[in-house]
Amino acid sequence: MRVLPEPERQAMPPLAVLQRLRGSEDARRSCFEISGARSQGFVKLAWQISTEGRVSDVAVEGTSVHDEAIERCLAEEVAKLDFGPRREPMQARWTFVHELPQMPGVAKPGRKKQRRRQAAAEDEVRGVSIEDSSPGTLELGRIEDIVHAGFPLFAYCYRAALERDASTSGVVRLRFVIDEEGSVMGVMDSGSEFGDKVALDCMAEGIFALSFPPPSGGDVRVQYRIVFESG
Repeated sequence: MRVLPEPERQAMPPLAVLQRLRGSEDARRSCFEISGARSQGFVKLAWQISTEGRVSDVAVEGTSVHDEAIERCLAEEVAKLDFGPRREPMQARWTFVHELPQMPGVAKPGRKKQRRRQAAAEDEVRGVSIEDSSPGTLELGRIEDIVHAGFPLFAYCYRAALERDASTSGVVRLRFVIDEEGSVMGVMDSGSEFGDKVALDCMAEGIFALSFPPPSGGDVRVQYRIVFESG
């Protein structure tokens, strides 16, 4: 008798994953210090969800920290989650970011005010742009549509920041790279002026959750700017 392959499970929407992760951030962030030193970087995890909402088969899909203790700790924390009853099994994935690295050559807040004024002027006319040095090509309008569709993820991160400090505001500037398969392979801070580092990590996680059409000719490097104003 021929055994048919199990059909691929439906993917849980990124916002639903983020909402379920809310409230247990501290436990997962502590995983990045489990080896005795604070580790900067990201770990991409994927897992299965049963109809009862239980998590199984947590696997590492990518990492920049390359520390098995950190990866194991994050996998164990995810395995504790309960996603609640559902009609059919699902699969989920998320990239956990800790202390988003800063793009080399970018001035820190409070320095090089002229550079910041020039950047602010550019920000007025473009929220999403492709770096001229990108090896590959991808229609800017397509990138804009996908990034803008992901705004609920960034807004969710910002609302959590406002709960910690109601005066939180500022400009978030992120630089990310879309690989030849359309996945985000890396995110960096390209000069944000935003005080809540946890929210900044959360927004980087939101960028990682986006999926783009495969570029032509190589990876595409994107700059994204968004302004958050409290009140």
